[in-house]
Amino acid sequence: CFSRCLFFFFKQKTAYEMQRGLVGSEMCIRDRIRGDVTESIRKCIEAKIVVRMITSDSMETAKAIALSCNIIGRDDLGIEGRNMILEGGEFEKQIGGLMNRFDKYGRQIQKVKYEYKFVDVTANLRVLCRATSVHKLLMVIGLTYQKPNVVAITGHEARDSECLRSSDVGFAMGIRGTEVAKEASDIVLMNDNFSSIVAGITWGRNLYQSIRKLVQFEITANMVAILTACVGSLIFGESPLNSLHLLWINIVIDTFASYCVPTDSPSPNILKGKPYNSSRSIINPTMW
Repeated sequence: CFSRCLFFFFKQKTAYEMQRGLVGSEMCIRDRIRGDVTESIRKCIEAKIVVRMITSDSMETAKAIALSCNIIGRDDLGIEGRNMILEGGEFEKQIGGLMNRFDKYGRQIQKVKYEYKFVDVTANLRVLCRATSVHKLLMVIGLTYQKPNVVAITGHEARDSECLRSSDVGFAMGIRGTEVAKEASDIVLMNDNFSSIVAGITWGRNLYQSIRKLVQFEITANMVAILTACVGSLIFGESPLNSLHLLWINIVIDTFASYCVPTDSPSPNILKGKPYNSSRSIINPTMW
């Protein structure tokens, strides 16, 4: 249970109260987790996407929420040295904070002071509690420079704007988010729902696969047309395909092929593979 106690009262027991068992009472509030959050996180983990929770809550509260959402498992907490949960101050102390550097173009950029320690600390880190916006920015900048990572982060407050700008993909909350956060983000979630991010990942992977299918189809169809024209010219002395034939073939191919890209639905197993490398070429040897 990740409850927060609002107040607690008690008084000295009397003989009568000891018999009745009435000594005090308390009032608590509890943060309820949306029903689809746990399933969405499970899909992310299945898709080889690392989910980290950064919160200002205490360690015990953050641990309870992370366990309920399956961000961490109960078996993971029993393994020493894994550092799956850290407080923001300890995290900043271990990696040395941020420092200003200059890139090869002479531009001033921010980087983590101890990058080699950052890799070791964040290898198993899943929950960062007692965190401020500075600790959040530390996490984003450190992960961004670990290529080929693609870092996405959510935020809704004005102080999250720097993190949203520094990440590869910034998600702002459309309902609870401030205008500053929305302006700094790349995508605004209109329903403030984590499952919308999973849906975006699903359709993004589907679009990537559809583009590769289209490119492979176009290469195959055009190579057949070129070979037919070249071989026909060598055998018959002239090409069996004139300019009108080639134009008609291209019209038919491009029309139906481009129609398939936005209408192809994602397969049920599309999230079971690893994320695509952002520097990976769309055309690979297998397609040939």
